[in-house]
Amino acid sequence: MSHANLDLVVIGSGPAGQKAALCAAKLGKRVAIVDRREMIGGVCIHTGTIPSKAIREAVLHLTAINERSLYGDSYAIKHDITMADLLYRSNHVVRNEVAVVHNQMRRNDVTTFFGYARFTSPNSIRVTRSDRGADDTSEIFASNFLIAVGTDPARPAHVPFTPDRVIDSNQLLELKHLPRSIIIVGGGVIGTEYACMLQAVGVKVTLIESRPSLLEFVDQEVVELLQFRLRDMGMRLRLGEAVSDIRLTDDGVEVQTKSGKRVTAAMLMYCIGRQG
Repeated sequence: MSHANLDLVVIGSGPAGQKAALCAAKLGKRVAIVDRREMIGGVCIHTGTIPSKAIREAVLHLTAINERSLYGDSYAIKHDITMADLLYRSNHVVRNEVAVVHNQMRRNDVTTFFGYARFTSPNSIRVTRSDRGADDTSEIFASNFLIAVGTDPARPAHVPFTPDRVIDSNQLLELKHLPRSIIIVGGGVIGTEYACMLQAVGVKVTLIESRPSLLEFVDQEVVELLQFRLRDMGMRLRLGEAVSDIRLTDDGVEVQTKSGKRVTAAMLMYCIGRQG
């Protein structure tokens, strides 16, 4: 199926793509936006900022960690917290945010195409429906295209990614059960954030970072207080330690650092970098 020439087609429906499509539509341009049906709203809504912050709020509520100075260290809304408990709130927030995006596009007459886009000429793309196969395609012609497809977690070839054993931050949101212990490689924003949350709900966390401290872009005094608090929660920090090898074992994962140390856990999450 072919569609008449549009003024702008945006490939990717994350924050950048949404704003571009809406701004052009408000200026009277004929606009369409393309993304997979299951990813409308982009990485921000489905695997990035929105789910991680929703899980954080679930952790704060269920553990009542901010109330313990008043009620005691053993106080909690729920003691045996599961992955389903954490994802319940996250999934609810994601559904609401997706509905907001759909409504914004509809109100501003932005046509939405679901599927994978591929350029067939400088002024046309072919969109294949991701849920219906190669036979269900649309040809879209436009004067201008904006590519705003975002990023995915980096997955280096030397890391033996395996479901439920060695995962990235996206796959954490697909877990059915919380692991009893986890090694998180990478002490950046994503790794540190999930390390805090998992430790708070009872997972034994080891956080490995090759730099001498976490979050080097943050004021050093703040970082030192954070690191003290993480250790006080029971987290093991391995700072200034680079990972040389990751291997699967019968009952989990083993990491060897370049300094010769060995660390074992039931699961490993690799959180170093993202790629587009």
